[in-house]
Amino acid sequence: MKKYIIGFIFGAVLSTSSVIYASDSIQSLLWPVQFEINGKSHELGDDYAVLNYKGHAYVPVRFVAEKLNQGINYRNKDNTISIMTEPSGDNEAEKKIWQIQYRIHVGDDKNHIISIFGEPSKITNNFKKEIWRYDISARNDYKYSESSQNNLDFSGLENGSIGAQLYITWTNDGQIDSIVSGFKQDRWVYNYYVLTDGSSGINLME
Repeated sequence: MKKYIIGFIFGAVLSTSSVIYASDSIQSLLWPVQFEINGKSHELGDDYAVLNYKGHAYVPVRFVAEKLNQGINYRNKDNTISIMTEPSGDNEAEKKIWQIQYRIHVGDDKNHIISIFGEPSKITNNFKKEIWRYDISARNDYKYSESSQNNLDFSGLENGSIGAQLYITWTNDGQIDSIVSGFKQDRWVYNYYVLTDGSSGINLME
């Protein structure tokens, strides 16, 4: 094992999610361990590393959580790692909203998105970047207003003609650059976003 210097442990733990740097550094060792979860072996892959620091294993939480069929998200506003179980039941919009928040991240590729959401409802370009739009749980008579110009259809979300809407902006090499989505819960419409740097949040749409 070779020595490995890391600014802050979450940088390795979250991998493609937001990286936070602290002024102090720690010295740890790369630990080439194998993972067996519920009796099944899983390859760690090149995107992740396990660290040994003072005899304790620091593992990539996204890798472990997803292998346990959990979703994971990081909120930079309050430095919180959120792990959430997929909702049960038959509500498609609710499940897709969970997948948006907990299963897709900045840096993911197009194959990963298609495996979850299928082909996009619309592909457009803005400022030389490709944008995919998904209309989720839309009624048969739903029609997106082109005047929205790559913006969330607030009125459609509010009146229930669409359950949720997702926009994904891509980098030139086919990785997620940013995520914007809208959905309605109870009587409120929310905007969930993930920016290029991995930071995320939820705003009430008014």
